[in-house]
Amino acid sequence: MAEEKEKNTLRGLMLSPASAGEILIGKSLLTLAFTGVTLALSIFFVGYEIPNVPVIIAALFLSGLFYTALGTLLGLVTKTVMEASVALLPVMFVFGLTPLIDAIINQYPGLSFWNICLICS
Repeated sequence: MAEEKEKNTLRGLMLSPASAGEILIGKSLLTLAFTGVTLALSIFFVGYEIPNVPVIIAALFLSGLFYTALGTLLGLVTKTVMEASVALLPVMFVFGLTPLIDAIINQYPGLSFWNICLICS
């Protein structure tokens, strides 16, 4: 969405007979479809054996839907692609690196949030 605004093509889309909701849903569905294909190919090439297929598919779909909506929202709020990339960094850090942060805290308990709060107070 930020790229559409930056290149002034969003104005042309808004003048089309499609509503704003239809445009957003269409762009988001395309992104969600590419995400699904990428996930399916990754699972196939890695050879991951899915223990409970319906649960994993539902979880991946909901996760993809959440991240697509979040990316679309950030694209609407920002004006340029560079600004969108910078705005996306904290979101990627919080949601993408949570397993890594959890592993580090489990290995080094002194880095946990509660210990830092106790030291500061």
